[in-house]
Formats: sequence, structure tokens, C-alpha cells
Amino acid sequence: MDLECRQETVNCWEAVGRRKVEREESGEMIVPDACPDVGEVLAVRPRLLLQRREAGEGRGEFAGLIKTTILYRPEGESGEAAMEVTLPFSATVEEPAITSGCILWTEPWVLTADVHLLNSRKVLVKAIYRLDVTAYCPRTESFLSLAEDPAPWGIRQQEGTVQAFLPVSIQEKAFTYQDTLTLPAGQPDPEEVLSLEARCLCTEARVVGDKLLFKGEAVLDLLCRDGAGVCFPVRFQLPYSQVMEGEADGDICQVSILLSDISCVQDTEDPRSFRIDLSMTAQGAVRRTLEIPVLSDLYSTIYELEAEREAVSVQTLTDRGEAQESTRILLPWPGEQPEGASCQDIQVRLVRPTLRREGEDLNLDQEVAVSALCVGETETFGLEKTETISHRLPAGEGELCLWSAELTRDPSSQTMPEGLEVTVPLTFRWLRLEEGTCPVIRRVTLGEKRQVGEDTPSLIIRAVRGEQTLWDIAKANGAAQEDIMAASGLTDPELYSGQMLLIPRSAR
Repeated sequence: MDLECRQETVNCWEAVGRRKVEREESGEMIVPDACPDVGEVLAVRPRLLLQRREAGEGRGEFAGLIKTTILYRPEGESGEAAMEVTLPFSATVEEPAITSGCILWTEPWVLTADVHLLNSRKVLVKAIYRLDVTAYCPRTESFLSLAEDPAPWGIRQQEGTVQAFLPVSIQEKAFTYQDTLTLPAGQPDPEEVLSLEARCLCTEARVVGDKLLFKGEAVLDLLCRDGAGVCFPVRFQLPYSQVMEGEADGDICQVSILLSDISCVQDTEDPRSFRIDLSMTAQGAVRRTLEIPVLSDLYSTIYELEAEREAVSVQTLTDRGEAQESTRILLPWPGEQPEGASCQDIQVRLVRPTLRREGEDLNLDQEVAVSALCVGETETFGLEKTETISHRLPAGEGELCLWSAELTRDPSSQTMPEGLEVTVPLTFRWLRLEEGTCPVIRRVTLGEKRQVGEDTPSLIIRAVRGEQTLWDIAKANGAAQEDIMAASGLTDPELYSGQMLLIPRSAR
């Protein structure tokens, strides 16, 4: 017969699969009629718009666009021109544990984007992208707690605690931003927008009641050209504030913003005004440490019983934090240092995160691709370079790490004899987790009544061995702890090795 025990139920989310999918997309593109012939490619600025994520049985489906701005020098002309090309993409992640109820937490990266000039009116565009996907599935876990009615069965029991750091809420929300923005006074009238870059930052996330509140800003960087052919940067910072409804009780919040579409249209009547439309999706995770009361041990003074035990996997939080790292990256000049060289525009793009162990440390490695558009006295030219910025964490054997890196401050640059030196600041954030197991009781079965023979003495004497506790001795003899203490004249349950105890038969 199964012993009836209370159940402690935990509702959480489980990461049932982590996958990385890397693909290449390419296509030949005709230069639009409105654009001049291409003479030399100066800079390539890609951005990935993730427009569809869908979980099915055993798979995840993804689709979107890679939009690439090509800055180039027109054939036979000076100055800069620009064109935008679009590569659609779709990808599938195979994972047996994925179901239609999963949420696919996704971090997209454009690893490389290259443009090859086929002729002055045709280019070949190649882009390699990567999707880092974690499939979260809702999970309900039940643990046995104390017996409902222990006295009739002679049940003696102990309650313990399972400590687990769990994602208690995984959510997502699509939202939009629309506004008409005007250039600040002091900047020239733009004749043309050459390029548009966007990044979405979450600056604050917290739980209020059962809601996840988050806010941040979308940063839009435009490269414009005035009527005299001079390029100048324009920045718009678009604040947002959003709420995710639902169960979100926790103290460690993470929100990641995906860009799914962007539009910037210059007003035909007022060239200083722009209509901005953004479509974004927020991915939200709330985690906390749960103290789960469980039945840790039991026995009966009346019945034989059997406890089925299981070792469950648990994660505990060992550390959380953030740190700033800054690296100087030298972009060499294409030849000798150009006369009067200066930087017109810089783009820093995060391209490939890698976690690696080095001895007793974990290295958080974030690749960054730096692209700069420079101008000298006689020509415009582009510079680019990819380097890795790292942060090192001490970590124990087998520890896990959830981490991210973000460009939270603007890069700076200065001209050097060897090239353009760009300082890139990154903010690293991490959660360090230790993975282990915890024994729990899953089922208790009551057997036959304990049999005590007539020749069994009314008292037996036992010596305490090693680090035995009163619980250990009482359980081994099917006795109540209080009966042993009374028979042995004890007032303190603490024992020492070699101590003699009297165990009465009537209590066994």
C-alpha cells in the first residue's frame, strides 16, 4: 500500500535543447536604376531581421531577412553612394524535445557579409549568419512532502529542502514603435540617407506583482549626406517601456530585444523629418532560487516500508555580475597614411559569442566586427577588422555560465600613423551555475507489520558508532527517538561515539 503524502508542486520552464544553426545566403543583385555605377565597394553594413519563429513537433522553423547596405564610390566619380540589398533566409533546427508549446529563445548573428563586384551594375552578395536557439518547455514537477496522517502507521519522518535555481517564467511579446523625428538644430539639411543602423537595448527589467516591466531604447544611427556632398552622422534614441503579463514571480530578470522590421522614410516636404517604424519582439526570462520542502527520510515503528529514491538534477546559482571591458582595435590604412584622414562613421557589430574553459577559468569571448568610413583630402575609403574582446571568470569544475555582451557605450577613434585606432567598450553580464544532483523520495510503500519474537529482550543495548545520530539508531531499530532518550536518561539528542543507549522493545 502506498503511503499518502502531501505533494509540493513546482511550475517552471526547462531548457530542453540548445542548438546552433549556421547558414550562408547569397545572391546576385542588379544595381537599382536610381543608383550610379559601382566603382569600388567602401563598406558593407548588414543587419538581420528575424521575422518568424515557430516551434513544432521535433523542430523549430525560422525565417527573416538579411538587409545589407553597400557604401561605394561611384565609377569615375568622387564621394559616396549607397544601395541596399535584401537576402531572405529560412532555417530549421531539429531537436526531438521541441514541441508546439515551446518558446524558442533566439540570438541571431550575422557572422560575415561580403560583396563582390561582378561589373559596374551587378554585385554578388554573400552573408553567413548564425542562430543560437534555446528551446524552453513548460514543466510541472511534483515532490513528496510529509505524510498526511503519520500517527496510525507509526511514521517518523524528516523534512528537507531542495534548493534549485530555475526559470519560473519565459515569455515573449511583439511590439512596435512609430514616430516622426526631426534633426536637431545645428545639423545640415540631409539630401540623402546613405545607411541606417539600429540596435535595441534593454536598460531595466523588473517584476512588479505578476508582471514583468522592462524599458530601454532603440538607437538609430543614420549616415546622411548634405547638398555639398559632405557626410555626417545622425543619432536618434527612441525610448520604450513595455509590460509582459502573466506569472513572473522572481528576482533575476533578463530581456533580449529582437528586431523584426525597420523603416526610415525621409519627408519629401521637410527633409529634416523622418518617419520611423520599428517592429520588435521582446524575449523575457525570470529566474529565482526556490526552496522546495521535501520528504528527506522516514521509517515506521509499526510497519516495514520501502522508500523509492531518485537523484534529480538541480542547478544552483553561484555568482552573478557584470563587468566592463574595453579593447583598442587598429584598422590599418590601405597604404601610406592618407593626408588629412578623418573618420566619418563607425559601425561596431557583435558577430560571434564563444564560451571556452582555460584551466580553472571561463573565458567569455565576444567577436566584434569594426567597419569605418574615412575621408582624406582626395578620396574616401573604408576600413574593417574583426577582433575578439574577452572577459575571464574564475569557475569551478563543471560550472555552467549564461552570459551576454552588449555595446552600451559608443566607440571612439583616433588617427594613428599606422591606421585608425578604434576603442570598443563592451558590457559583459553573467550568471554562473553549478549543476548537481539531489536525492528525493518519489514513493513510499507500506509492507507487513514488524514482527517481534517472544524471546526478544525487553531492552537491548547499543553503542554509538562513529558519527551515528539518534535518528540513525532509532531508524535502524524501528524505535521512536523519544522512547530511546527516556530509556537512556538522555536530555540532549546529541550523541558521541561509544555512548551506550538502551532501546526498549515496546518501542520497536
